[in-house]
Amino acid sequence: MAAGKEYDYRQEAKRDAAQMALHFLDEIVEQLKEKGTASDRLYHDYENGDEALDRYRQGGYSLHEAADVIEQLAEYEVDDEGLWQGLSPREAISVMAAETYANAVFELWRDLIDRINMAVGDNLDRFTVGPKEWSPHKKDSKLTEFVKYKIQSELAES
Repeated sequence: MAAGKEYDYRQEAKRDAAQMALHFLDEIVEQLKEKGTASDRLYHDYENGDEALDRYRQGGYSLHEAADVIEQLAEYEVDDEGLWQGLSPREAISVMAAETYANAVFELWRDLIDRINMAVGDNLDRFTVGPKEWSPHKKDSKLTEFVKYKIQSELAES
């Protein structure tokens, strides 16, 4: 990071949300095929979804970094005091920042799932139904490649 330039935690959270979507790519595609939409319920509809998000709660932010995270991601701020009750003020602020960052990743991931659902939308048949000479594998591959493209586009923008 250049001197005087603030680290962009919003862009990092967007990248992490896209990486998490890539991690669940097979499950997203399966849900699209079965239900016509992918679920944004990470904890309920994705295997180990809670563990995937927990990795973003690691924190360990300095006081300055924590302030930057909370300020840059204010719309995702977590203010549940029970999460840091009994901690020293510095530890509490670090935990608040870590929870805020994880919440930002989660909400940005949900937004990405919504955009995938909208992009696939009524065109799902294009990806799952094709000429008889197509194998089901080719059809699945087309949908998978499209969803992967949407996720990677998100990574390229961040």
